[in-house]
Amino acid sequence: MGWHPDGRLVDRKQVVLVCMVDSIHVARWLRLFVDEKVDFFLFPSGPNRRIHPQIRDLIRSNPDQVSTVKLVPFAGALSLPLWALDQIFRDKLRSSLLRGVLRGVKPEFVHALEFQHGGYLAEKALAGFFFEGEFIATNYGSDIYWFQKFPSHLVKIRRLLGRADRYSAECLRDYKLAKTHGFKGLELPLIPNSGLLGAKELAKNRTPSSLRNTLAVKGYQGWVGRAGAVVEALSKHRNEFHGVKIVFFSSNAITVFRVLILRLKTRLDVQAIRKNRLSHSEVLDLLSESRVYVGASLSDGLSTSSIEAMAMGAFPLQSDTACSSEWFLHGQTGQSMESLNPEYLAKHILETFMDTSRLESARKSNLSIVSERYRRIEESKGHLSFYNL
Repeated sequence: MGWHPDGRLVDRKQVVLVCMVDSIHVARWLRLFVDEKVDFFLFPSGPNRRIHPQIRDLIRSNPDQVSTVKLVPFAGALSLPLWALDQIFRDKLRSSLLRGVLRGVKPEFVHALEFQHGGYLAEKALAGFFFEGEFIATNYGSDIYWFQKFPSHLVKIRRLLGRADRYSAECLRDYKLAKTHGFKGLELPLIPNSGLLGAKELAKNRTPSSLRNTLAVKGYQGWVGRAGAVVEALSKHRNEFHGVKIVFFSSNAITVFRVLILRLKTRLDVQAIRKNRLSHSEVLDLLSESRVYVGASLSDGLSTSSIEAMAMGAFPLQSDTACSSEWFLHGQTGQSMESLNPEYLAKHILETFMDTSRLESARKSNLSIVSERYRRIEESKGHLSFYNL
């Protein structure tokens, strides 16, 4: 039971969630709260072209689902032209629409998942607007860590954090950054933005490292992704990588092209799979067959792929611009890479891939580490719910 801002005593919470409605991460976040008495109203934060199928499943609900999920009327096809217009009007149009939704729903919380699309928009809507509920800001990995480098973004980040009543992130690094930039509200439990894996998924981690012969690489090149550095490392050390199956997954077009050229030039057993061509379950299957996972980037948060690699038994090699090292033991159960230099990458990938005894020990340890972390996260979510007043 709780008090609604308009004075009503209610046993359910109303939350306007400003989010990317085409995102698998949002779908998995919502699944964290399926057993809580929360009514979610989803307001599109970006130019989505579709509603993610898993979000549509949550909208339809099922007998085991206590929470409800609804979309504002313009969350579908209209979100793209509204977003395009707001590139001219500087979010004035959609912030006005968001204020209208808040007036109509009168939620206890308006919650922005991610800063640059959702957070800036929500802060603009709340500026000069009397809102009796609370504003929750959830930081995605690069929202502060990367964008604080740019003065125009830093002003917005500080304004957003100064307005937020509650804040959540998926690693300690980003809680410290939020305080540095002015957040003084309630810190919510640390929860991965992509949700948690269940017992069924964790059971995929069964194959010993010595029986695995796949190198899995996050395939994004562009903005902060640097899969191209791994392609270059493989090209320069092609002889050492013969006999290894190499899979770049979640690849964009430039990585697909570079990997095609790499395969033609070197005859390596390498392929690139486009983003969204594999289901989440298929990505986990790939990682459960991989001996080593490589994630190369200029910026990241906890890194979903890195943590899922740990859970699936693939040793994670992750750029130190992520905070995955908050989960693994550096050098023992994972490694933070200090450089994107191809020579550096090749050396560390090769040394790690060949050390099967260390990898087998890490495989078993990481399954225990992830399982224990998940247990603690579930407990903390229960003790301090995101949506308890």
